Amino acid sequence: MDIPTVTMTSQAQSIPSDAPTMGSESQAPTRFSYKQLLRNHKISRGMPVEPEPLQYSDHELMEEGAILLHKLYSKVVILYPPNPKYNTEKHIVKKWGIDAVEEEAESMRIAEAAGIRVPHVYAIETASDGRRGIVMDYVDGDMLKHVWQSLNDEEKTSVKRQLRQVLEKMQSLEPPKDHIGGPRPGDRIRDTRIMMTETAPAVKDEKGFNDYLLSAVFRAAPKYLRAAFASVLQTDHRIVFTHNDLAPRNIMYKDGVITIIDWQDGGWYPEYWEYVKFFYRAKGDDLRDDAEDFFPKTYPLDLVHYIALLHWQPS
Repeated sequence: MDIPTVTMTSQAQSIPSDAPTMGSESQAPTRFSYKQLLRNHKISRGMPVEPEPLQYSDHELMEEGAILLHKLYSKVVILYPPNPKYNTEKHIVKKWGIDAVEEEAESMRIAEAAGIRVPHVYAIETASDGRRGIVMDYVDGDMLKHVWQSLNDEEKTSVKRQLRQVLEKMQSLEPPKDHIGGPRPGDRIRDTRIMMTETAPAVKDEKGFNDYLLSAVFRAAPKYLRAAFASVLQTDHRIVFTHNDLAPRNIMYKDGVITIIDWQDGGWYPEYWEYVKFFYRAKGDDLRDDAEDFFPKTYPLDLVHYIALLHWQPS
C-alpha cells in the first residue's frame, strides 16, 4: 500500500518540472476504487465502516510558487518556496490531511531526537477546511526502491549498515509505561494493511495487543482456528519504537546517505512488529532478501504466525 507512504515519498522526490502549480486542477476518479468497493461490501455485510471521506478543495492551500506533489482523497502534499517564517532557507513541504497528523509529527520528533535522519518538523498548521498540515523539510533524493538495483556492493553494504543503526537507535529508546500504540501515551493503534488502515484504542500490554489482533479475525473463522491463533501469540516481547512501514519507498537515498520518511504509523509496538510489517508492506525492488543483514534480531516464527493471521483478517 502506497498511502500514506506514497504521500511522503512524493514529497521527497526531486522537484518535478511538470507538476501542477497554482491554478492547476486535477480530475476526480470516474470509477470506484478498491477501497470504495470494500467499504460498500462491508456495509452490505453489516460490518462497521468509517464515515465517507469529505470532499476538499486544495486551491486555498496553494500559494505563489507552490507545487502540488501528491493528492489522494483529503491528503495533499505541497512543496513551497523557502519562507523566513520558519527560520529556514530551504524549500519546505506541507503534508495536509485529517488523520494522524499530530502522531506523525511526534514520531518524527522522537526519531530526530534519537539521531535518526528524518524531515525536520517546523510546525503544524490548520487550514480553514479543518485539515492539518505538517510543515517540514523537503527531502531531496531518490526512493531506495528506484536505485537499489543500481547500487554497487559497497553502496548496498553502507545502506544496510545505516538501516541497522536506525533500528538499533529506535529499539534502544525507553517506551512509555503501560502503552502500546502511537508515539504518545494514549495515542491509538494504527495498523495499515494493503488497502486500509485499521485503528483501535491504545492498550497497556501485549496481551491487549493480541486481543486487538484477534478481534480483527473474520467472524466466519472456525473457533478452533481462533484458539490456535491465541495460543501462538506471545506476551513477552519488548515494546520498542517502531516505524511500521520501513519499505524502500520510504527510505530516501542521496550521496550515500539515507533519510527515513512517512512516519504516520509510527509508535510503540512489540519488537517483532517492525520485522513482520517490513515483509508485509515492502514491495518491488526491495530489501527482503537482505533483512538478516540489518535487522538486529529476526522473528521468523512471528512472521509465519502473522502471515497466517492475515488470511483471516481484512486487508
